[in-house]
Amino acid sequence: MGLLGALIVFAGEPLYSPHFASTLAWDMTPLEDQQAAGLIMWAPAAAAYLLVALWRLNGLLKPTGETTP
Repeated sequence: MGLLGALIVFAGEPLYSPHFASTLAWDMTPLEDQQAAGLIMWAPAAAAYLLVALWRLNGLLKPTGETTP
């Protein structure tokens, strides 16, 4: 979902034309609505990858218990 969200955020034009009329209730353009939805898809996926990467990095940086003289 991370890549798809990024593609939706950075698209230069709205991708789903039947959705054009429903954005008026939120006072947004179709492109703004699409970008907000892409960001909602992209941010949690990026956060999950970041948490796993930090967890793995923490495991790599922990001392192994062996001491050097």
